[in-house]
Amino acid sequence: VPRQDRGARGRLTVSDIGLSLRSYVEGKKVSEFRSRGKNYDIRIRLQEGDRSWAEDIQALFVKSPSTGEMLPLTEVADIRAATGALVITRKNRQRLITVTSELTGERPFSEVIGEVRRGIKREVRLPGDVSITYGGESEMMAKNFRELFKAMATALVLTLLATAGIIESFGLALVIFMSIPASVIGVVLAMLIWGTNLNIFSLMAMVMLVGMLVNNAIIIIDYATREERKSLSPMERIKEACSVRFRVLMMANMTTVVALIPLSLGMGFAGEIFQPLAVVQIGGIIASTSLALIIIPVIYRVVESIRERVRASRAAVSGE
Repeated sequence: VPRQDRGARGRLTVSDIGLSLRSYVEGKKVSEFRSRGKNYDIRIRLQEGDRSWAEDIQALFVKSPSTGEMLPLTEVADIRAATGALVITRKNRQRLITVTSELTGERPFSEVIGEVRRGIKREVRLPGDVSITYGGESEMMAKNFRELFKAMATALVLTLLATAGIIESFGLALVIFMSIPASVIGVVLAMLIWGTNLNIFSLMAMVMLVGMLVNNAIIIIDYATREERKSLSPMERIKEACSVRFRVLMMANMTTVVALIPLSLGMGFAGEIFQPLAVVQIGGIIASTSLALIIIPVIYRVVESIRERVRASRAAVSGE
């Protein structure tokens, strides 16, 4: 343990002491020897007899690079026996101790890491300057989840803006957009029935669903807002749209669901890996198809009634 107050008298720094000890034990490269096309390091260090025992360190001297004086190591440092790490690992400039483990494959990773977190929180009491972070697959999964959630948020915003721009009505775009939250019910039920965990592939499927689910509402709203039906009341328009477009919705979505059934059963190459993707899409499509015929008409009628009252009040004001 260097004594900086004593070392300062001989103009020795902690680095000087450390480098001197390292040269004594490990050696210092001073040149190279070349033989038959190969280079060999030439190192100068103590003889093996002078560096074989820990007690030998008390007989060493340290040379001051400023004065050239040879000072006994015992004068510039306290020598004591203690345990120490062979390798010191750091992350973000902090000391790090790594505990690793591997899965046996009998249980999913999310279930295992959740149990580990709960067990550590319940049983481990850490000092104030010690913290626990999870790396490896856990860190990678958390990072991927964050990126997928960002992608999902971006997809939602872009879909809303694109829909509002195409139909030139932000109110109707919100009506169409309500089919997405409704589909979450089907996604959750499908994952519970299949016993599927939330993972990267299920989140990817949710991002893909954003664009697929609004199609059902677009088909209904597009038919209800055509010019030839402006004379009808909002309720009559939306009822006719649901009646006429029912077959189209069922045909388009049921063919997709049927095509995803083999993948949802884990069939085919890497079927177990892609199974969550199919399960999420099946649940979302079925829920969106069913609830689009229930929720969308109600929301459409409310929004259209509000818009008609606003137009009537504006017309009354302009007439006055």
